[in-house]
Amino acid sequence: MNDGVLRMPIEPMLAAPIAALPKGAALRGGCWYEPKFDGYRALVFASDKGARGQSRRGHDITAAFSDIAEAATKQLPAGAVIDGELLV
Repeated sequence: MNDGVLRMPIEPMLAAPIAALPKGAALRGGCWYEPKFDGYRALVFASDKGARGQSRRGHDITAAFSDIAEAATKQLPAGAVIDGELLV
């Protein structure tokens, strides 16, 4: 059954090297850039049963980052999936 909710594991969006940055007007809506921080790439899946964490390789990292899972459970609506970098 496809209820439209993403489920673990899925592939994260990863940065890729490029030769040159595109000009600001290269894309409709402009371009935005951010520095690459060195942390843990992770996806967080929120559900009505709580939030779970996934590493970039598809491993369940909920226990290792229980504070992130707890915060996501309290702050994210069920069905939300966040893809980002975990940093101190």
